[in-house]
Amino acid sequence: MLVSPMTDHFNTEKALYDAKPKFRRSRTCPGDISRKRKEEEGSADGFYRRCRSEGGGLPHHPISVFGRTASGVSLPPNTGSESKHFPRITSAPAGKKVRFDAAPAVIYAKQTNATTRRANPWGVTDALLRRVPRHYPILKPSSTFVGLAAETISERVSEFFRKNSFSAQYNKGDAEVQASSAHGNVELVARLWRGDNEQEVIMEVQRHKGSSPDFYRMCRDLFAAVKSGEYTMSRSPEEEMRVYDFGASPHCAEDETPSMETGNLLSAISEMIQCDFLETQELGFQALQFLVEPGKAGRNSALRVSKTILLGNTEQGARIRAHLYEVLTQGYEGGDSSGKPGRSALEEKGQRLRGHALQILANMLEAVNGDIELSKELGKQRTHEYWESLIPALVTDIDEASSSPHNALWAMRSIRNFVKLSSRGRETALSCGVLPLLADAYEYGRGRCLLLEMESLQLLSELC
Repeated sequence: MLVSPMTDHFNTEKALYDAKPKFRRSRTCPGDISRKRKEEEGSADGFYRRCRSEGGGLPHHPISVFGRTASGVSLPPNTGSESKHFPRITSAPAGKKVRFDAAPAVIYAKQTNATTRRANPWGVTDALLRRVPRHYPILKPSSTFVGLAAETISERVSEFFRKNSFSAQYNKGDAEVQASSAHGNVELVARLWRGDNEQEVIMEVQRHKGSSPDFYRMCRDLFAAVKSGEYTMSRSPEEEMRVYDFGASPHCAEDETPSMETGNLLSAISEMIQCDFLETQELGFQALQFLVEPGKAGRNSALRVSKTILLGNTEQGARIRAHLYEVLTQGYEGGDSSGKPGRSALEEKGQRLRGHALQILANMLEAVNGDIELSKELGKQRTHEYWESLIPALVTDIDEASSSPHNALWAMRSIRNFVKLSSRGRETALSCGVLPLLADAYEYGRGRCLLLEMESLQLLSELC
């Protein structure tokens, strides 16, 4: 049984309900975090009530509910009542549901081999499908015939998007869905059409953004999942969260060339992200995102660039750091990231910039956490307080997980690394009321985004 001690900050579920922020949204004030959850998307209260009444919950995988293994937790004697620091354990026969009641996040684990049936967020029926217009040619490489009912196809498509952590916008009753990958490299639209035969459905996928090889690879995986019902992923969620080490470039000398090359790159990037055109700024953020990701640029290069930006000890690093801080705290001109439909093109571009900035921050903190000396240097009072002031804005992104799940994912990863660097980060996150927001994000991720679900559990393990 995987359990964890309760925190001293929230001892009961009632404390969780009372701790939920009820103020107007603000990116700079820890207490002003809005609660805009729609009733059908699920609130924290509804999450706790459904958990207590139904016992539904967490799929069984190696990551424990609070990030601790059973061997790492010493349980008190089973006296039949709750202990002060341990949850009440309800035993059950083998193969049945095993439940435990624990604050701050009441999450029930199913120790069973049966697969939990998830609700179909798309919900397309055969009656809603139209025939392909004569003037509309469908490209064969990105379309296929499926001899299944529309309900089955839509259910398999939504499950494929969930397991691959796509951000999908579903419209009930619409045979079209838009989705983007977790790293933002591919955006696509999937449509269902009625075939010439009443028993056939045509599935079409269009590419809106991204490279052709990545798009067609995802098309093949998606079509295979729809036809067979088996979901094969190019990289598992554990691999997506892992930091890879490709070492230094063999074409560069170890002493002088890497630093010179890094300085030139950062100088060009700083000019791009300070340009007045948002398209140029986005290109600069994409280049910087590549440099700080260990899986693409290598651990040594990512560590070197991350150190320069986080510490701001060079002119280029200080300019990039200031611009990143401004994007993450003050947002962008043209509106907020509320995720409301009908946003202007300026707001959409600003939202993409914020997504890049969040991913850059998460990758930089992930890279420096393995370096002991740099972690100590970042833990100094002045430097750490500079970055720690970002936590309220990151908590706001977690609050908006239903509209921007990928931004919430990178915000959680950044907070988790802040907590590893200093205990002050944990106190700041708790004071912002992050725990009930994590419960909402976990429930949304469980139905829509697997990486968001796993990252919620990872952050809970650091905070509890």
